[in-house]
Amino acid sequence: MLSHNSNCGLCHVSEESHPTIVGAFVSDALRPAPVYEVSLAEVQRSRRACDRVEAPECTMLRALFDYGPVLQGSFNESVRAGF
Repeated sequence: MLSHNSNCGLCHVSEESHPTIVGAFVSDALRPAPVYEVSLAEVQRSRRACDRVEAPECTMLRALFDYGPVLQGSFNESVRAGF
């Protein structure tokens, strides 16, 4: 049986409970497959749409964009690729 703490733990097999934040988890990063990469502009459009509607993904998008600058980037090739 697989052992994980969150839905993310299904792929992030190194997931552990955060040592000081109750209910939070930490794990190794996974580099997305190229087919899943999106531009910063596309994600910013999704965040702006959250001003008009309330969707489950808006909480994550607000956390990414509402507290400082966000820069387009990519994972180093040494980061293990996801699915």
